[in-house]
Amino acid sequence: MDNVYELYRRGCELLEHGDHQAAIVPLSRARDLEPDKASIREALGRALFHAQRYEGAAAEFQAIASTAPTNDYALFCLGRAMQQLGRHHEACKPLALACSLRPGAPADSFSLLVNAGPLRCYARSTAFVSSLARRQQFREWAPARSFCVRTRLKDPMNTLQTEIEQRLADTEPEIEVLLAEVLGGRSLRVFIDHPDGVDLAMCERVTVLLNDMRERYSLEVSSPGSERPLTKPAHFRRFVGRKARVRVRHPRPLRPAGAREGEARPVRSFTGELVGASEEEVTLAADGGVIAIPYSEIRRSNLIEE
Repeated sequence: MDNVYELYRRGCELLEHGDHQAAIVPLSRARDLEPDKASIREALGRALFHAQRYEGAAAEFQAIASTAPTNDYALFCLGRAMQQLGRHHEACKPLALACSLRPGAPADSFSLLVNAGPLRCYARSTAFVSSLARRQQFREWAPARSFCVRTRLKDPMNTLQTEIEQRLADTEPEIEVLLAEVLGGRSLRVFIDHPDGVDLAMCERVTVLLNDMRERYSLEVSSPGSERPLTKPAHFRRFVGRKARVRVRHPRPLRPAGAREGEARPVRSFTGELVGASEEEVTLAADGGVIAIPYSEIRRSNLIEE
């Protein structure tokens, strides 16, 4: 029998890597096994939305909103899916409800699912969405006539991760927080490590220590696995000589092997051997040559199993 957690985790990893169609398969199986799990339906809804399967996405977010009518994120996503289906009148209700539930939400409360389609403006308390790069957009509620979308880059210093590290420092000083990331605005995933390894009991202890965060997020604490996240200069230095994948915020020019001078193409993901790491940047021997990438430009990075 399939393990629901493993199916969910596999689907989330595929979703994070941009393999939206592939993510639908394990997430659909996880949903069928645990139909009442909102976190699974949310991840599946995002995968379906990215794959432009808007009917399916709307169905998943509708199921969440039906059991949790105050879930503002599900309502927002439901409205966006309806907009993509051309059902603009129907989209007004969930978007208006989402707005009324979060009238003073901070700017990073809702990240846009994908590059949006044509702009449409609605009446008071409803929304319009711009078409800028995905995951670099964050929604900001406005109390007046319209809904404002602003583009903001994530802070290179992950304040949420810093907060978690400070909490664990007193009671679990040997536990290292490798990465804390929010997925879909509602799920918090924390990767931890320990000199003696990570087991289920340790994950449970950390979950208890972070219990109050479950009021804001569905919480998942786990070991890093083979594709260990790299988030700090010390991480990169520790694994110099190992193969890694580094994804950047903005495309960087790279000339593929065998290409002629001037044939560089913009690339967002680099894979190669870690050859150096200073306090400001990491150096990677990629297919197109050696490239130095400032930490502030890194969106996500991890080791690759060899």
